[in-house]
Amino acid sequence: MEEVVIGDDTAIRFSGCKAGGACTVVLRGSSEQSVDEAERSLHDALAVLSQLVLQEQQQQKQQRQAAAAAAAAAAAAVVAAAAADLSEGVLSQQQQQLLLVCGGGAAEMEMEAAVSDLARTIPGKESLAVEGYARALRQIPTIILDNAGLRV
Repeated sequence: MEEVVIGDDTAIRFSGCKAGGACTVVLRGSSEQSVDEAERSLHDALAVLSQLVLQEQQQQKQQRQAAAAAAAAAAAAVVAAAAADLSEGVLSQQQQQLLLVCGGGAAEMEMEAAVSDLARTIPGKESLAVEGYARALRQIPTIILDNAGLRV
């Protein structure tokens, strides 16, 4: 932080700030008209920059939505094909069991339920360790949501 003299005025300048989100632009000119023109030009330039950033964000959002829609359509096609195979009896019993893989922590929650049931059958202090493992498994979906940026 330092005090800087600009013409007859003084200003405080902060430098070396990481991720500074704001700045001050000092406009000076030989006449009031030249300063006014510089201010209008700066305002126009900032407006153009703002629109470019907004357009880029909108394009990225549209691309993400299109990718999600394509993935959903592909998943729907796979499910429809699998359903058709199931209804025609094309798939064996083992293939039917391997058809669906759950995500988002569903497997961990199933494991947690099984481990919790097991903990109820174990006598003594060992059951506490097994219950602790079950609690750890229960936290995995929360961690997945947190890593995805969702509030839990």
